[in-house]
Amino acid sequence: MLIRNHMIENKITAFALIQKPILKSLAVHLSLFSILYLLFHILDIGFVLPSTKTLLKWDALWYYEIKEYGYSYIPNTQNSTAFFPLFPFLWKLLHLNAFGISIVNLILFYTSYYFLASHMTLSFNQSLINLTNPLLVFCWLPYSESIFFLGSTLLLVGLNKSKPNMVIPGLILATLSRSVGVIFIPAIIFTCLITSSHWKNIEMWRKICLYISIIIICTLFVFYIQYLYTNEWFVFFETQKAWYRELRTPTLPFSSRLSDLQVFWIDILALFVALFSVFKICIITYNYLFGSTNRIQMEPIFIFSASYIALMGITSIFFSGVWDEGKGTLLMSLTRFIFATPFFICLLQYLKLEHQKINTILLTIASFIISVLLYGGYKQLDYHESYVRTLLYILNIVFYISL
Repeated sequence: MLIRNHMIENKITAFALIQKPILKSLAVHLSLFSILYLLFHILDIGFVLPSTKTLLKWDALWYYEIKEYGYSYIPNTQNSTAFFPLFPFLWKLLHLNAFGISIVNLILFYTSYYFLASHMTLSFNQSLINLTNPLLVFCWLPYSESIFFLGSTLLLVGLNKSKPNMVIPGLILATLSRSVGVIFIPAIIFTCLITSSHWKNIEMWRKICLYISIIIICTLFVFYIQYLYTNEWFVFFETQKAWYRELRTPTLPFSSRLSDLQVFWIDILALFVALFSVFKICIITYNYLFGSTNRIQMEPIFIFSASYIALMGITSIFFSGVWDEGKGTLLMSLTRFIFATPFFICLLQYLKLEHQKINTILLTIASFIISVLLYGGYKQLDYHESYVRTLLYILNIVFYISL
């Protein structure tokens, strides 16, 4: 009995030691962010204090419209049926304004991140680096990112622990908040196959069928809700065409909706991370088919994350159109779908473990060079008076990646 109590006490102590740096990183991040934001606002350099008016921008307006009036559909136009209902319905249920729901999203995000970081046993420095990811700000706004982050975290940790009772609610939350079914289904199949002892494992296929069924049921439920409001089936796909979301040949070089070079680098990085994941998945597949399965040492949490990011990159490249005449394919929202998720945090942790291996270094270099070329880095970028400035801009991104 004494031995058992001692073991329990040791586990509790170890758990507390793991949580302390993560809680500290959350506190430091929130404090620094708040102080700097207020400082920039006082100095009047373009930072305004958040309010109901300033928070209702871009996609937040679509979510607000669903919350207030439900779905509406006008053929051949951009409308609210492009968005999934979980977040706006939760917003409506809570009876909060834009500022209030942003606070709820912040709490959901911090809770989800705490759970993920605890599972991955991140140090204070690792945790703080993850939190400084600029795209995570979408988890603080009236967007669906925080609920998607929570659902995806449950999914990843559940896959890593082989606990369907965590995977299923994670799938439900993620699938009802974002249109990710087309990405999740192949990612789940691939992850289960790679991490299973044998492809004929009956239990594995039962889990795969269960998870796919959950995704399909949730997706069809969303389409049914939209049907109740619009009296039209599958209007989601028709609305996507108004955002140029349909299969087409990519036009090079790729473009950014926000052509400001202060933001353009994030688009390059998103493509870089997506290409790295594509190459990594190809290597894992090759080893699985033609090599020894013992050489595959990535945990399910890393394999699923790399699969999701790779598939998201491929989908964005081949299902996005040209928005501005004379420019290339616009990889709209690729940054949000990669960086504002727990999948990028997991991939970053994997890179930390593997960054000194020569194959990882070569893969990183190749992915970055190709990304820069696909975004037109072989020529002078917009707003640069010479190619020298473009080269310096690219080197600055390299320096950021190195750090």
